[in-house]
Amino acid sequence: LVRSHTEKRIVVEVKHKIEKNMILEAVSPKLFAPVPVRVLALYDVNTHQEVAEISAGRVGQLVEIQTDLDDLSLLPPLSVMRLKAEK
Repeated sequence: LVRSHTEKRIVVEVKHKIEKNMILEAVSPKLFAPVPVRVLALYDVNTHQEVAEISAGRVGQLVEIQTDLDDLSLLPPLSVMRLKAEK
């Protein structure tokens, strides 16, 4: 779940394990179809240090995701970030 974003990073509430180079899907009220989002880097929201992976260890845990999307304003707060479905 997207909580906020800056010009370069999305702040997401962690519900599942997220790793660098993973591809997630973003479901936004501004778009008609899910958008693939590649995780270029993960950052701890408190220390701003890069981490290789993060798991849901506590309720409301947040992580900053650096991604390949050009326009992060397409993902307003409460947009859904989900694991990309395997086909």
